[in-house]
Amino acid sequence: MWQAEGRIVVAEAARALGSGDALRGRQCRERADGYDAMRTLLFMLLILCAAAVAVAHVNDRGMDYGHFKDRYGQSCCGDKDCRPAADFVETLVNGEAVVRLLIDGAWITVPQSYVVSERASDGRAHFCGNLHKPRTNQGEVKPEPTCIILPPRAT
Repeated sequence: MWQAEGRIVVAEAARALGSGDALRGRQCRERADGYDAMRTLLFMLLILCAAAVAVAHVNDRGMDYGHFKDRYGQSCCGDKDCRPAADFVETLVNGEAVVRLLIDGAWITVPQSYVVSERASDGRAHFCGNLHKPRTNQGEVKPEPTCIILPPRAT
């Protein structure tokens, strides 16, 4: 009788353990579903960030800076380093062909060799690169160009 009772106890314990395994299995599946949802959310966030970076090359008039290439065939426009000039003039300084651009109220001079072959679709000249303002003379601006994009020339 005791053995029979023992078998019943063992059978009940096995059943209880089996239901615990089923519970643990369901919890594991729910946890895996949670991981899948988290993975999907992270993937969607990554896609949105990539789309934001792709749009970052477009100026206020819809011109995309991303496809302009420098004289070496490299992309010359970063996501925040290009800006339109208020005015520009192509001229000679000491016998060298240069482009003078009015950026943020200051005229800068850049060698003509930085001008890309493709023209700006928005009708303005653009400076791509860094502008450094020395601490000693705030009115002076030293350009560090990567490229210059000019509007189409009149024929």
